[in-house]
Amino acid sequence: FWILRPRQLLSYYLCGLGMPSAFSKIIATLVSPLLRLEIMMRRRNFNSCCERTDMKKIKPENLNEEFDSLWLKFTKKNPKKIITDRSKDDLRWHFGMQNKTISHTHIFTYRSREKLCGYLAAGVETSPRTGIRRCRVVDLVVPSGRKKVIRQLLKRAHAEAVQSGSHLFELTGFSQSVRKVGLEANPYTQKHD
Repeated sequence: FWILRPRQLLSYYLCGLGMPSAFSKIIATLVSPLLRLEIMMRRRNFNSCCERTDMKKIKPENLNEEFDSLWLKFTKKNPKKIITDRSKDDLRWHFGMQNKTISHTHIFTYRSREKLCGYLAAGVETSPRTGIRRCRVVDLVVPSGRKKVIRQLLKRAHAEAVQSGSHLFELTGFSQSVRKVGLEANPYTQKHD
C-alpha cells in the first residue's frame, strides 16, 4: 500500500484508536512531515519508476466487445489462473453496482495501436468506523503479462487515487508478476494471515 495523505490518515487512525479528535489532529500535524519526508526519501510512488503515457478511464456501462476479446486472449495464455468469468456483461454488473463498502469503481484501459492490451479496475471504499478512504486495485487483466502495461495501469490508478482524495492506494492478492511490478514503486508492505 502507498500512503497518499499522511496527515489525514494519521488523524483518522489515531481517532480510531480512541484518541480525542482535537488531540489526534495536533499529533498528526506534528508527525506527518516526518512521514512525508520518509515517503519522499524512499520514493514511495509510481512517478519515479514510470514514463508518461495517455490512458483512458471508462465507466462500467461503457465496457464493450473488446473486453470479451481481451478475456479470451487471457484465458488462452493463462488457463490455470482463471477464477471467475470477466466477460463485458459480468464486468458491467460487478463494477456497475453500488455496495456498502465500495462507493464506485474506476476502470482504466491501456491501448497500443488502438488495440486494448489490458485494463485495471480500482474500487474506492471508505471505512465507516475510521473515515479512511482507500483506493484498492480489485481487478487487473493483461493477457501478455508485459511489465510496461501493468506498470502504466498501476501508475494511472495511483494518480487517480491521489487526485480523488484517497488516503491509501492498495494492491493486494495478485500474482507474483503483478506484485513484482508494484514493488518497483517501493510500497509499504503488510502480511495477511
